[in-house]
Order: sequence, then structure tokens, then C-alpha cells
Amino acid sequence: QGGAFVVAAAAAPRAAVGWCGEAVPSWAFFVKWDDGRVPFEWEGAKGEAYCRVVGDRAREAKAGVPPILLVGTPGLGYDYLENLEALTVSDRRVVEVVFAGTNGAASAPLLTADACAAQLGAVVRSLGVQKVSLVAHGLGAVPALRMLERQPTLVSSLSLLSPYGSLADLRPAAADAVRAVSS
Repeated sequence: QGGAFVVAAAAAPRAAVGWCGEAVPSWAFFVKWDDGRVPFEWEGAKGEAYCRVVGDRAREAKAGVPPILLVGTPGLGYDYLENLEALTVSDRRVVEVVFAGTNGAASAPLLTADACAAQLGAVVRSLGVQKVSLVAHGLGAVPALRMLERQPTLVSSLSLLSPYGSLADLRPAAADAVRAVSS
């Protein structure tokens, strides 16, 4: 059933804009953060997930807490979740993921729930930690649940925010809005 889920916005959506439109806000000079790409492979296909890591690994290790991995709706970037970067006050790093294909450059096999879950696993391994706390929103719930199912040893907890599994689960107006982003 891994091929049954395809991201809502397979076409090229607008690129995520740094910090809600600001190039670099003033607070970013006082908080550790990094942007990067994480290579992954799934069923012979290769790609790169893009992620932003906000927070201090040393503080996280001292507190003995896992980082928070934010999983948004595949295809939409993560800029709409940036306010959750404030969770770094819990001494955890906050990691935001943009799945391969968000810019429309990936092939359809990389846009399935299984492929997105594989990307999440690659991001966790790149962090050098044993487990993460998953926080998933919208259609991001599907790959998060798939990761929990396929790689349970990487997940310490899972929080689902307004989860849905397909466009059919949405009210018509919301489904039309998602379709508009993808066209």
C-alpha cells in the first residue's frame, strides 16, 4: 500500500521562505541553527530531503531529551510550522523537514508515504540520535505513522496535529485549496 499515498502538492509550490519572509531575523543570531540536505535511498531511487535544525545539541544531550522532528504536509515546505521553533526552550532541537519533490524535482516513487517515511528515517540518522519525538501536521501524519510502523525504534513519541490521510478526508473548501497549491 506504500504507493497509494501521493503528496498533495506534487507540482512545484513556492519555495519555503526563511522565517516567515525575513531573510534572517535578529533572534537567529542568538540561537544555533543550520540548514542542510540529507541524502536518502528508497527502493533504488535516490534523493535529498531538506531540513532546518534549530537548537543546541549539547543542551539537548545534557537535558537527556530527544529532538523534535516536525513533519508537515508533504509538498508544502515547512515555513507554516516555523512558530514551533519556539519549542527549543525545552532544550530540544527542532528539526523541520521538506520532503524531496517539494520543488517538483522528484519522481513519483519518492512522493509516497513509504518514501517520505524513509526520508524521515534518514534525517533522524543524520542527527546522530537514537530517537526523536515526532510532531506531524495534516498529511504529514501519514508518513509519520508509516515511520512509526516501519522504524519504531527511532520514535520516542508521536503527536498528530489536525491529521488526515488523504484529500478525501478534508472538507471540500480545504481540499480545493490544497489542489490550487498543486496546480
